[in-house]
Amino acid sequence: MFYVDRFGTVTPEKPTKFKDTIQMLPYLKDLGVTTVYMLPFADSPMEDAGFDVKDPQNIRNDLGGKTEFEQFIKAAKEQGFKIKADIVLNHFSDKHEWFVQVSNGDEEKLDYFVTKEKLPEYTKYTDPKLGTVVEYKEQNGQISKRRLIFPDNTEHHWRKVTVNGKDYWFYHTFYPFQLDINWKNPEVLYYNLDTITYWANLGIDIFRLDAIPYLDKTEGTNAENQPATHTIIRILSNYLQATAPATVMQAEACQQPKDLVPYFGSEKKNEVYINGETKELKRTDEVQIAYNFPYMPALWASFITEDSKYFNT
Repeated sequence: MFYVDRFGTVTPEKPTKFKDTIQMLPYLKDLGVTTVYMLPFADSPMEDAGFDVKDPQNIRNDLGGKTEFEQFIKAAKEQGFKIKADIVLNHFSDKHEWFVQVSNGDEEKLDYFVTKEKLPEYTKYTDPKLGTVVEYKEQNGQISKRRLIFPDNTEHHWRKVTVNGKDYWFYHTFYPFQLDINWKNPEVLYYNLDTITYWANLGIDIFRLDAIPYLDKTEGTNAENQPATHTIIRILSNYLQATAPATVMQAEACQQPKDLVPYFGSEKKNEVYINGETKELKRTDEVQIAYNFPYMPALWASFITEDSKYFNT
């Protein structure tokens, strides 16, 4: 796992590009590395380390662009590496074309984001387990209880944007410059399926689904691990298994195990035609890999302190 511009630096003054990273592949091979995971490299203003995506089907020019990326992928595949990459499906940068268009008055693009015409009444407090929480009173009387992920950077989850002289409120799970996209809009789904196809065709073997628990923001819920989110993931997974069956998906879901396990979905069997033969593949119908967030810090804390108590909390 590494940022391309910070791994194997050519000189202290010159950030690394994809063509330079090719030179590091034999070193990684000697270490026994089998999968290369490059942290976000899609086109981005880099306000959130690349997770604020401007163009999900383009590669940052400062890393060498698409040409050098393809050269890197070819070299890595020839040496037997699998390629893992992030795909950000919860939000886009406010530099993305959709937000630029709506800011310039294209009201049709409002439906590409999660928006309201009026900021709901809200109360804010600290929960001993959840951290900072904001409770919104919706127009229908329901209460939407939401964790505020970055309380030092934002007052609540809504950013005011004026479009053609009228104020709208745009939802953001994380930073105000990362606007959450509206998965209830079919055009948003088609766009992201096209993005998955783009990267699978370029050779991505593992998609790390960034911030995957937050896709659905149904009013009256905590906007985490909702049934509609699992439906979206099943659609993406089934599409990927039909179009690029060798590629798998990994959940980046910072949740307790009881909420994490459902992201695997159910096991299903697929028949695929490979090298003139029909073969049966068994796959789960959501993700195939997932981080165990409670386990990872417990493991490192136990190593450092030589105390196993971190596995008992």
